[in-house]
Amino acid sequence: MSTVRLSRMCPICEYEFGTLLHTQRFAESSDIGSQAVVDIVSCDRCACGFSDLKIAQGDLDRTYEEHSKYADMSVFGEVSDEDPRLNESPWDLTRLSSTANWISQHVSDRDARILDAGCATGTLIGSLINHGFTNLVGLDPSPLAAATARKHYKVESFAGSFCSPPIGIGRFDVIILSHVLEHIADVKSAANGLASMVSEGGLVYLEVPDATRYSDFLVAPYHDFNNEHVNHFSLQCLDALLGLRGFQRIAGGSKEVPIAPDVLYPAAFGLWRKSTQDNQVIHFDRELREALETYVEASNSLLSRLDEWISTNVGNEPVAL
Repeated sequence: MSTVRLSRMCPICEYEFGTLLHTQRFAESSDIGSQAVVDIVSCDRCACGFSDLKIAQGDLDRTYEEHSKYADMSVFGEVSDEDPRLNESPWDLTRLSSTANWISQHVSDRDARILDAGCATGTLIGSLINHGFTNLVGLDPSPLAAATARKHYKVESFAGSFCSPPIGIGRFDVIILSHVLEHIADVKSAANGLASMVSEGGLVYLEVPDATRYSDFLVAPYHDFNNEHVNHFSLQCLDALLGLRGFQRIAGGSKEVPIAPDVLYPAAFGLWRKSTQDNQVIHFDRELREALETYVEASNSLLSRLDEWISTNVGNEPVAL
């Protein structure tokens, strides 16, 4: 592994040098605008992992605006207006219901103005309503998803990017980004948006894939280095990102969330309170760096075993995995 000058500065500390962990090759896709070859790197200052992409945030925003996989509610059968939960995947319902339950235990004010940024069709909003919250707002890049959340849960719901939120959306007592930050190239703008949109003393809930535990949940070689997840965080990374903007974590940790039938995935999560004291100290997250290196080694080993099995059992015949 070698040190390289980065095309994209570290999303946490904006350092310009990192260690090359892996070079990932994708099939070209004009639908999602992915690059064919992407270097996966780890910052040499804080260890945050990320795709060293040459892509503008506006291009990513348009991708999720036009090709959101969460906007089509007919995937799981006939769309129901009476019970929106019938239109959602069972594992998303389980995951988001659990998130809403956790938030309800840490946010006592049921009239708090809450923004679910990246709300998709509003499943988390619906779960928060079930816990008695009354002042909820959704934001999603997909106009169809935002409209669906508005229709089904009778809440304000805006179409737009969190990095450049719609004019007039206002400020909030609580902002939620659940499995959003790993999709954002311009993390600096997103974090600055959190600082400017949350009220003094307000709260931010973040949940992202936990990159320190990728190798514990390995399902396919380099599965986590996909073309949607462009950042690979630890809880320490999130502490640093928000600490630079005057937030202090008051709760959080790591958990497993369902992402498919009988498939769990590691997630880091926490609740941060806005304060007047910035934390300017950046620490190198050795656990994260070592975990990413272990994940690359484990993926290489699994890929070698797959290659060997195919060579032995299939030979030179065409094969699809």
